[in-house]
Amino acid sequence: MNKKTLLLLIIFFTAFTLVLGAYGFLKKNAVRRASADTGNFEKETLQLTNEQNIKKDELHKKMCADIQPLREISSQKRLELMQLIAHDPADRQAIDAKLKEISKIQNAMQQRIVEHLLEMKKILTPAQQQKLFDTMCDGLCAKGMHSHCRKRAGSCSPSQ
Repeated sequence: MNKKTLLLLIIFFTAFTLVLGAYGFLKKNAVRRASADTGNFEKETLQLTNEQNIKKDELHKKMCADIQPLREISSQKRLELMQLIAHDPADRQAIDAKLKEISKIQNAMQQRIVEHLLEMKKILTPAQQQKLFDTMCDGLCAKGMHSHCRKRAGSCSPSQ
């Protein structure tokens, strides 16, 4: 692949990433604006006490601090993957190795998020936990991420 084609691919993927990022930002802010009348989700919807809210904020800050470096590494590895794909001829072994690197980083982020949710459970009452996980499941279903959502009726409780 010549330099012009490589440059066009990099510009395309950069633009694509920016569009996806803008969409996520706008969507997140639309949710924030929609709930501005009732305050933040955790405090109002889960009806957190002040003590719970403080602990939740501490847990969230720690999770974000742990995940941010992983996000940055992941972004860099995805860029490297695009460069490998764009190279002519493409080196399939190098591409597969880069995919494995990206998967390890994504797995580390998912592990950290699960760890965060388990820590959150410790500060929530059973009713608050149920509301949190029902809302999360509804959010996944609303995004069409799971085919079983059409079958799911009610909550995300372990018995279902």
